[in-house]
Amino acid sequence: MPSLSSTSMTLLPTGGGCGWNYGTCDATSTCCDAAFECVTDAPAVARCRPKLPPIDFLLNDLRAWKQCGGGEFDGDESCADGWSCYAWNQWFSECVPWNATTTESPPAPPTIAAIQRPSIQPPTPSQVWFGPSATPGVVQTSAPPTSVSPRPSSPPPTIAPSVAPRPTTKRPPTPTPLATPRATSSPPTTAPTVAPRPTTRQQPPTSPLLRSTVFSDYAIFTAAGSVLTEYYASIYVSPFAFVANAKWTYTVDTGALAVGSNGQCLAYQRTSDGRYRVQTLLCDAGQSSQAWRIDFRTYRIVQRNLGLCLDSPVAGVTLAPCNTGTTTQWVRLAAPSEFYAHTDFVNQDVASTPVGAAIDCVGKCGAMDACAAVVWTSTPTGGMCWLKSGYRSPVVSNGATAVVLTPPSLAVCQLLTLDVGIDYVGYDIGSVYADTPTDCCAPCTAMANCNAFSWADRTCYLKNARMVTSANAAVTSARVRKCSSLQDNVDFVGFDIGSAVAVAAEDCCSLCRNNWTCQAYVWSNDNGGTCWLKSARGAAQTKAGVRSSLVLF
Repeated sequence: MPSLSSTSMTLLPTGGGCGWNYGTCDATSTCCDAAFECVTDAPAVARCRPKLPPIDFLLNDLRAWKQCGGGEFDGDESCADGWSCYAWNQWFSECVPWNATTTESPPAPPTIAAIQRPSIQPPTPSQVWFGPSATPGVVQTSAPPTSVSPRPSSPPPTIAPSVAPRPTTKRPPTPTPLATPRATSSPPTTAPTVAPRPTTRQQPPTSPLLRSTVFSDYAIFTAAGSVLTEYYASIYVSPFAFVANAKWTYTVDTGALAVGSNGQCLAYQRTSDGRYRVQTLLCDAGQSSQAWRIDFRTYRIVQRNLGLCLDSPVAGVTLAPCNTGTTTQWVRLAAPSEFYAHTDFVNQDVASTPVGAAIDCVGKCGAMDACAAVVWTSTPTGGMCWLKSGYRSPVVSNGATAVVLTPPSLAVCQLLTLDVGIDYVGYDIGSVYADTPTDCCAPCTAMANCNAFSWADRTCYLKNARMVTSANAAVTSARVRKCSSLQDNVDFVGFDIGSAVAVAAEDCCSLCRNNWTCQAYVWSNDNGGTCWLKSARGAAQTKAGVRSSLVLF
């Protein structure tokens, strides 16, 4: 039979998948090398990857094409010796203590696995994700992106951007097209002065169909390293970041936070003693109790209706007045990858801490906003977690186990639109080395005031705005999306704090982000293009010709 290495891909016939021969072959009898196993990445695509450490209790949230197959393998994870993969339905499988070579029926699942209940119906695509091609850790708009989450074999760069010299406030001259072989590296110019508060323009309210920005299958980490977890519709904190009960999907425009285990949305109820009970209920976009805003800039989840923040003290998850100094309100969204066996990421260490098992490292990394990956190594006394600022330069390291945590800010890089042959003039805030233009996105997301970049001669020129453009065949540029997808013909009523000139609606994002009080904006073609900056998202109403968006990061 043909044998595949870790980088090979094979197209499978309709209905094909991994799992044959206990997870080493696909449906065409093409098998992986001895040290590798077959992985299904899409309904008709499989690949080989290094075998992962066995598990004996973690459940796996399956897509429609990932089934148990050979008995010990479900297309994404292998069970330990003496345990076998059992599919409860087309969505859920788990490892149970049963020998796959026998004909006996599998026993009931072990108690430790009870956190995910197979009897609960999986969420429908309209509630949580746009079809089975949704990829954990990927920002989606009205259609799923074609790219997949980055893997350590081809990671985006995470090197810290070098800071440019202190800029002058003089605007650089616009260069003649094709006059220079590199991107402009001139000092940045400050954003346009905010105009006086405009009058509010009202329209009869309607219920427009909004184009959504969706972050799918993220874990919500707390400062203690735990994750928000649903269990029988109640909300707790737990260490289980990989189960469906801890995978949340955030729809920015409606504020819905849906959990993967039961498909319900996060909500609150007022108890008789005046407290707030946080739970999940059937998703209803009309319920204000289910509208949340994740403030990625202050690491908090705010209830839009009450203005209170999600709080997770020892006593349980509740709502409390927002306080940036309260560690129990700190949250971070990140999508944990699979476990990469025998893998290390060279250097990039930010901290280390002793733990007993690799799975215990994930929470340590999730609780640190500077941590993008973690590597666990065995020690004579147990094990050690090495927290990493990035996952460049993966190398083989016997006994090491690695996990990558992708924040939403890095996921937006998969929606990058490159302007080839265009230079963004001025507004420079720093520069970093990069082999390709797409490698500029990660360092830009890491800088709070970076909104765009121009790349030339393996150098990224990071910028806080895109206001002036120039043709230059040697340069490739792009905006970095730190706002939600633009909603056409949708106006946000009220909360105006100023206005600024912008020819394109996409340029309003940087203008709003450069004003700390700005949370949303509406663009109109007034005076050739105007951004109406707002301190909050007001009621949405239909208005022809305008475009609106919310600040994310």
